Amino acid sequence: MYIITNKMKGLFLFIGESFRYGSQKTRIRGTKESYEEQIKACKSHIQFIEKLEQKFNLEKSDVIISSYTTSYDTDLKVIYEKYLISAIFQKTLIGLTNIFHNILLQTKNLLDYDFVFYIRIDLFLKDYFLKVMDVTKDKILFPSVCWARDCMIKRYPRINDMMMFIPKKYYLYLSKINIYHNCWYKLIHETNIKNDDLDVILKTLHDSDSEKDNNPIYYIVNRPESNIWHSPNQIFDKEKFILNYNSNYTHGFISKSNVIQTSFSSITKKSSINSVFSLNNNSAIYFKKHSDLNNSSDENNEKDNLSEDVQEEKEDDIKLK
Repeated sequence: MYIITNKMKGLFLFIGESFRYGSQKTRIRGTKESYEEQIKACKSHIQFIEKLEQKFNLEKSDVIISSYTTSYDTDLKVIYEKYLISAIFQKTLIGLTNIFHNILLQTKNLLDYDFVFYIRIDLFLKDYFLKVMDVTKDKILFPSVCWARDCMIKRYPRINDMMMFIPKKYYLYLSKINIYHNCWYKLIHETNIKNDDLDVILKTLHDSDSEKDNNPIYYIVNRPESNIWHSPNQIFDKEKFILNYNSNYTHGFISKSNVIQTSFSSITKKSSINSVFSLNNNSAIYFKKHSDLNNSSDENNEKDNLSEDVQEEKEDDIKLK
């Protein structure tokens, strides 16, 4: 039950490469083979917004799309027409972070919106996303922490960066947002944002790339979807932190032997999620800003283990600082 005293207005940004065909690092886009799946993804975006409006009684929802030009630009504009206020089509790769900031710089009435919600345009949004998404939360929300094998950056959560929900109270920090796995860390260290200001939509862990790791709220279109969830015994709990480093912990997450088994349905494009978590007191991931964990590998892994978006789009000499 959601009690909403004031009707909200939302700005949805669907950004990145559309009609892209193939796995990670593929630069093929705009082919006829990519058309059907991309259109399906876009229609799922409209359905998500429509149902979100009903669930939270939103007063207004606007959409801006910013992608790369193909022969299907008009088709995209037609699908989003109901909510579309702007459509931008780049000719060359500039990266998701630059796309994000360019949109916001051109949005003169940004303060009219109660939240900004960016979502990668090549994601098909599953029904479970609507169930777990809460636009009344007054925190910056990432979809999840990445899977257990790469869940930390410099002792902070390594976040899934395929989408981000940003309430109005955090608009003054928009210029500091980079679409990258280290966004949580950077916001803490480059602004006065605290851990309490940041959270995740899913408490379970999932890699950004749905071809590598199954995700209950989306899949990337025009590439295979994994039916395997690689971190079924891991739960993110940012309210707790590690006080002692011992053999039961590995870089801030509980080892498999210390977690009571989780029941999680096999997820496919047509199936629903059914997760039941039965955890003991230690069955969680813990983070602390000044933890004394041996985390020397985090910086080395930061660039080597990127799962999807920023590094891909910026590999042509486009770099994040």
